Amino acid sequence: MHQTQPFILCIEDEAISRSILQKLLCDVMGFTHVEIWPDSKDFAAKLQALTEVPALVLMDIRVHPLDGYQMLRQLRQHETLREVKVIALTASVMGEQVNKMKQAGFDGLIGKPIMRELFPQIIHKMLDGASIWYVS
Repeated sequence: MHQTQPFILCIEDEAISRSILQKLLCDVMGFTHVEIWPDSKDFAAKLQALTEVPALVLMDIRVHPLDGYQMLRQLRQHETLREVKVIALTASVMGEQVNKMKQAGFDGLIGKPIMRELFPQIIHKMLDGASIWYVS
């Protein structure tokens, strides 16, 4: 278990997925510092307004107006956030898409539907520095 509570940022446009992430991260795992954005509108301004560097960013690939790849590029160009671990969240994953995500600079992948039994251990391993590419 981590000494201090990590700040976890999620960008997820589906209400059900947001609810699942909130429940797993806060209720099941006990994290108290979780922010969930419902879309990528004003993404650069929202990044600029962050008062803390996230330990982990869970980012849905299919979000609007910017998709996960566009948000990742902006994040990597941000001076204080470029080293943040960014985990892709997506439902449709094939081998070539995993390679595309790796080449784009994502640090890992959690496939949807999110597996409640495995999610906590995947998140803890990622917070500890592991790169996990998990397709459900």
